[in-house]
Amino acid sequence: MYSASQNGEWYGSKIAFDKSGYVYFTVPIKADRKTAQDLSLPDGKTMRFKDDGSIPTDNPFVNTPNALPEIYTYGHRVHEGLAFDPKSGRIYSTEFGELGGDEINAIKPGANYGWPIVSYSLEYNGAIISKSPIQDGVEAPLHHFAIAPSDIEFLYSSRYPGWTGNIFTGALAAKNLQRSVVKNNLVTHDERLLENIGRVRDVKVGPDKFLYVMTEDTGVIVRLIPVKL
Repeated sequence: MYSASQNGEWYGSKIAFDKSGYVYFTVPIKADRKTAQDLSLPDGKTMRFKDDGSIPTDNPFVNTPNALPEIYTYGHRVHEGLAFDPKSGRIYSTEFGELGGDEINAIKPGANYGWPIVSYSLEYNGAIISKSPIQDGVEAPLHHFAIAPSDIEFLYSSRYPGWTGNIFTGALAAKNLQRSVVKNNLVTHDERLLENIGRVRDVKVGPDKFLYVMTEDTGVIVRLIPVKL
């Protein structure tokens, strides 16, 4: 399906399956950030295949000359989280900026997410990447923050009635779990949970409908149990 070249960089990836027989996965950029805008290269893209390895005929760039037909979205830097909202069926990703400007994105077929043309982040030396983080033809993020996000999960569970529909994001640099409240496709509130637990690599709702968090540096798996006040 896809063969990645070896390199010593840290960039990660994520795979997600939908309920219709399709598989999605993210491919980060390497040293040359401009490749995120090049449809002939896999860097900085979300890919979409059928679960038998074939390419869907309705992929957005199937008929675009010189474009890789498996590309579903482009213009990403490093999107390490990928998950479906069980209620809407839509797919979302988390994405690293450079200095700040991390994102939660709603993944839409054929959309350009802007890297490295526009971004809320700065260069690592503090220089401005773009005068405006918004541009025509570029999909704006659902949310932006500065936590170094890893995985993303939507919560629909009777065990946490006050958190229904919230987004939970693992924070690598911030070393906590981020809870984001979404109303009308806007994040209206953020809360940091499990402060200083370590670099949160994965977050998932288990078969028992509890929320589980896994840390990277200590290898701990934590189950969140509601407390009645």
